[in-house]
Amino acid sequence: MDDRILDFASGVDMIWHAGDIGNHEGMDALEQLGKPLIAVYGNIDDHTMRSRYPLHQKFVLNGVKVWITHIGG
Repeated sequence: MDDRILDFASGVDMIWHAGDIGNHEGMDALEQLGKPLIAVYGNIDDHTMRSRYPLHQKFVLNGVKVWITHIGG
């Protein structure tokens, strides 16, 4: 993963990834930042990513309902 992404992500409160993750190394690097990480798999992701992350994520943040999916139709 490009160091500029990690530098930027280190300054945020939470990381969201909306799919097409591609490989574990990038997500492992993001997880090591110690920030909450919410991710879903995308259509290019293989079975290992699909077993690690769900198709959809729903949560409430500061009173706002959030739904993350890769392709919403």
